[in-house]
Amino acid sequence: MASQSVAGYSSNFFSEIANTSVLTASVPAPGTADLRVSMTYNASNPSAAGYLDYLELNAQRQLRFVAPQLEFRSFENIARGAVSRFTIANATGVTVWDVTNPRRPVARPLDGIGTFVAPTDSLREFIAFAGSSFEAPRSFGRVAPQNLHALNLDGRLDFVIVTHPLFRAEAERLAEYRRNPARAADKLNVAVVTTEQIYNEFSSGGQDVTAIRDFMKMIYDRTPAGKRTMLLLFGDASYDYKSDPTNDLTKVPAWWKQRRLSESGSPDIDRINQNFVPVYESRESFNRVFPRPGAPALSYSSDDYFGLLDDDEGRWDEGGRPTSEGLDIGIGRLPVRTPTDQPALLLRPSWWWISSSLMTHQPRTANGATASRSWPTMATPMSTCCHLRNRWRMT
Repeated sequence: MASQSVAGYSSNFFSEIANTSVLTASVPAPGTADLRVSMTYNASNPSAAGYLDYLELNAQRQLRFVAPQLEFRSFENIARGAVSRFTIANATGVTVWDVTNPRRPVARPLDGIGTFVAPTDSLREFIAFAGSSFEAPRSFGRVAPQNLHALNLDGRLDFVIVTHPLFRAEAERLAEYRRNPARAADKLNVAVVTTEQIYNEFSSGGQDVTAIRDFMKMIYDRTPAGKRTMLLLFGDASYDYKSDPTNDLTKVPAWWKQRRLSESGSPDIDRINQNFVPVYESRESFNRVFPRPGAPALSYSSDDYFGLLDDDEGRWDEGGRPTSEGLDIGIGRLPVRTPTDQPALLLRPSWWWISSSLMTHQPRTANGATASRSWPTMATPMSTCCHLRNRWRMT
């Protein structure tokens, strides 16, 4: 009924990991109620492999209520000022809500035959339910009182440490060292916050790199022009956002095991390979070194995303074109994975706190322009830097 072609590897010395293709096709509905889909994979190279990511079917069906709840929408009669009539079969005792905006549901009363009228100036999403059975919310635990939005209201904050909750005690120890250093001239105003606290206030409790950036954007906007601000990410990150300590490795496919690198033989790979403090990943995930036709961007991970904080920055241009985005704060990371990693890294903080011009930033001037200026920043021991580059192929 439809065919789909996927490009083979390019001729680059370091070819891409894979190529992708998305196909949208319309086919006539079968005359029977039983819809079956079959696929055949053909390749000129017998060693070639293809993987089906997803198959999505979109078809019209009878609007008949099936307990406990039914979600539905219609692609017909969508136009400016349009109004549509919907009739639901088996609708006794049923309530209908328009949940196009899930935060502001609108009730749509049914008449005696299960009909309701609603505007369809855009694609509308509806849900019908009988009121006798509902999905149970999952409890993640209590959220302690917090207010990160009260930070830096006076603009005096110098140094922010974002840590995973497991490492908070050592992060506080480091913060105390910077609050009361040996030299009074090195004293800093330091705030320690956990990833969990940031997610609670900036991403509805879910892990999100943009939540960390938005938090730092708030801190940056409250910082006086010309004043330096620094960020330390206290915890390791991973390219694999699906690693979870509860994964059953006996069910991991062979091709996934083979793509693991230095720790492929570890039985604790999913416990070790965690996003304690997540890293930004490029939207392109298959180009290792060279771009390929139609996909000019490369694959990489970087903490620089957390420092793109001006009002017109944040959507990182990954297409290889020149960009004017520059880091607005100093950024460092201590890639600890376990509590036993921390004492070695913190035994001599002077290892990684280097008061020299390692990075050039663009602080704002009073009129909103940028001025080139070298600031002190943070650095990890060389062994840690190498670990980061090997792990995430940073340049």
